Amino acid sequence: MKRQIFKSCILLLMILGVSVITKVSAQQQNQHYRSYINKYASLASEHRNNYNIPVSIKLAQAILETGGGRSDLASKYNNHFGIKCNKDWTGRCITKSDDRPDDKFRVYNNAKESYEDHSIFLLKPRYKKLFDLKTTDYKGWAHGLKECGYATDPRYPDKLITIIEEYKLYEYDRGKVITHSSSGTNRNTGRHQPIIMNGMACVVIKDNNTTIEEIAKDFNFKAKDLRKWNDIFSPAKQLKAGDIVYFKGKKSKADKPFYVHAIQSGESLHDISQKYGVTVKSLYKMNNYKDSHMPKVGDTVRLR
Repeated sequence: MKRQIFKSCILLLMILGVSVITKVSAQQQNQHYRSYINKYASLASEHRNNYNIPVSIKLAQAILETGGGRSDLASKYNNHFGIKCNKDWTGRCITKSDDRPDDKFRVYNNAKESYEDHSIFLLKPRYKKLFDLKTTDYKGWAHGLKECGYATDPRYPDKLITIIEEYKLYEYDRGKVITHSSSGTNRNTGRHQPIIMNGMACVVIKDNNTTIEEIAKDFNFKAKDLRKWNDIFSPAKQLKAGDIVYFKGKKSKADKPFYVHAIQSGESLHDISQKYGVTVKSLYKMNNYKDSHMPKVGDTVRLR
């Protein structure tokens, strides 16, 4: 009888112990998640304003990926969304085991760069249908991300929705969005909305006399990178309405079905380069132009 009572006590203590551990773990998780939300909600709000991505989805994805900012990728390498390196990535990489033991992940200088890269990542054509949804439709976005191939986990949408509803992140989607610049003052970047052109993220300039520095500041890029990617060699160059500014390096040839272009009045090789997303250097090479070549109206320029 005593032995049976002893076993019952041990079993009860084990059950209580598991319950206490689970409760403490939940409290710690709650604390980390809430801390992450408090720290990054305003940054996520900027991206709703700039890219029309729900704040709730942005935060939930980051929380799920980083365990509330505690993963090595986030804490050591500022990668908050687990985005991997590819052939287009020119920054640093870190090797970590994931789908494969030697997967390479992107390294950022700060969280802002990671959030920006994630937003641009979602501008790929495969995610286009997400932007037909309202920014308050977090369930549609959660299921849409899975359908578009963002994650292989069949429970990915449910996990995002659970985080959003448990921490009421949908309130951020319904409320007023406040954006902050690095100096702490409000700024409006709504006049330049990123789009996909020639398979690349870019903006079409709305106003004459806009500068590369202004675009770089609005979208958290380095001005020198934007100049390099867009073949802008003069620091004094002013952009004009209708100009295109790409957020990554252009291609070596145009996408199909564009093979040639007939020069129109007032067009330069740089104009054609921007129109089709091809580097000026590639146009010179494909057409066997010399450095001093000036195309004339009616000339046919090879694009691929």
